[in-house]
Amino acid sequence: MTETSSIPLSKLSVWRGDTRKTDVDEGIDELAASIEARGLLLALIIRKAKSGRFAVIAGQRRLKALQMLASQDRHAG
Repeated sequence: MTETSSIPLSKLSVWRGDTRKTDVDEGIDELAASIEARGLLLALIIRKAKSGRFAVIAGQRRLKALQMLASQDRHAG
């Protein structure tokens, strides 16, 4: 069964085992604008990491877009 939880953006980090290595930053501005306008349509897939943090194993680009929005005070972290 899948469990859904809300986790603060500040506790999320990119999983080092992510297979996508190229074009990760391409289109982040557009993705951020879409998330700002419509909300996050597809949840991030995470797992517990060390020190009370969580690693994003699916959704690296969405995480980067969310972090960009938060850094610009356009999205609540």
